[in-house]
Amino acid sequence: LVAAVGEAETAWSRVANVSFKDIGLCAPGTPAVRLTPLLTGEEPDTAMLGAPAAGQADQVNVAFRFPSRRSCSRGDDPVIRRACVYGVSVHEFGHVLGLPDVAYSASAPADCLQRGDHPPLPIPYDPRSVMNTCNDAHYFGRLSDADIASVRALYGRPAS
Repeated sequence: LVAAVGEAETAWSRVANVSFKDIGLCAPGTPAVRLTPLLTGEEPDTAMLGAPAAGQADQVNVAFRFPSRRSCSRGDDPVIRRACVYGVSVHEFGHVLGLPDVAYSASAPADCLQRGDHPPLPIPYDPRSVMNTCNDAHYFGRLSDADIASVRALYGRPAS
């Protein structure tokens, strides 16, 4: 499953000028995020978006168990579990890179609104985005054209 997380990092590095590096335990003040595997079925999350997330105290929670997720409900199947860990990791690393959930879009359809008390964001709604929690396919980590354009707008194309 750890390999699936590494492949999620590579998914972003293939399309933009970003790289992730496992540095183990970080010295205080090191710009880094702490990856925490969730083994009890808790919801994955990332506390902050983009550069503010790169602090020792901030962590990225990646689910390794999926008791309630529709696409991942057969998470005891090792192939499905690996695919879901990959997809959730791609999504959470998207947050680390600065991309919000598109369900917060002011133009999200009514059946997708998942804002709670979060204000609507002036971002386009992309039904195929890996950042779209309303799209069960996002669990499989396929970057949409809009995901790629967004991350390239922030970081540029991958170095050749």
